[in-house]
Amino acid sequence: MNNISTFVSKTSTINTLIRPHLKSLYHYAFRLSGHKSSAEDLVQDTLLYILEHRDKFMSLDPVRPWMMRCLYHRFVDNYRRYNRYETISEAHLKSLKTQEDLTETAFFSAQIRTFIGLLKPAQRTAVTLFDIEGYTISEISRILEIPENTVKSHLARGRKIIKEKIRMQLF
Repeated sequence: MNNISTFVSKTSTINTLIRPHLKSLYHYAFRLSGHKSSAEDLVQDTLLYILEHRDKFMSLDPVRPWMMRCLYHRFVDNYRRYNRYETISEAHLKSLKTQEDLTETAFFSAQIRTFIGLLKPAQRTAVTLFDIEGYTISEISRILEIPENTVKSHLARGRKIIKEKIRMQLF
């Protein structure tokens, strides 16, 4: 009986630690994958991983970067497994386009999201985490387990590509 109460206590604690971060996990997963169902699968796989490694999870002080890193690793594993070369379907591009009656700002924002979706995964991740999610370079470095200078170069290259795409749209 004592084992059951300990398990329930740990599960409750894990639930209270995870719940505040579910929305940001889903948004990050959606930005990486570009599809609602893929994002939901990524979050689910990440949560299963967290539950399997709950002892390590419970010992962490800032849990969010570790959770994001776990999600990123699930994404990379799936990407390597299923998409040797990434292609974006026409349906996905259409889903990112806005309706004609939206303001110019909303249209521009949708174009930026489309351009971010066209980036290589490393660049897309750096741009998403820094410019959209608001992480610092050092936090991204810890999440992705790469040097800060590598994060900076992915970010710079991704931004450069986005700027070039914007210039092409204007002319």
